[in-house]
Amino acid sequence: MIGDSRSELRAALVAHRAEMCFELPTSERMRLLDEADALAAQSGTPEVLLEIALCRASLRDPTALDESRRAIERYRALARQHRRVLSAPQRLLQEFGVVHVERRSSATRRQTHRQRIGKVLRCKIG
Repeated sequence: MIGDSRSELRAALVAHRAEMCFELPTSERMRLLDEADALAAQSGTPEVLLEIALCRASLRDPTALDESRRAIERYRALARQHRRVLSAPQRLLQEFGVVHVERRSSATRRQTHRQRIGKVLRCKIG
């Protein structure tokens, strides 16, 4: 769990706001996550670092699929590095969420690729 430090608590709250406030523009959500990352880095607490990385990995922006992939990779690297910080059920639940986002991103990539192929074919045929 998050410790007693105000910066740790603020980091978690800011990250979850970015994760859950769908009405915010992507740029604002990324700014909030950057703020949370900076606060988490100051604390150096593994639980906070993992929490913020998970929030970033959970965001899926169809216009920034490469960034989503990097966020997932970063979360997984931190999870491996700090694997003893979380209980087994916590790790499984978090990994399930990350896999879900990863699959949705992968489906979006395939759909975008199909749309591009369809445009090319329509241009050549039409």
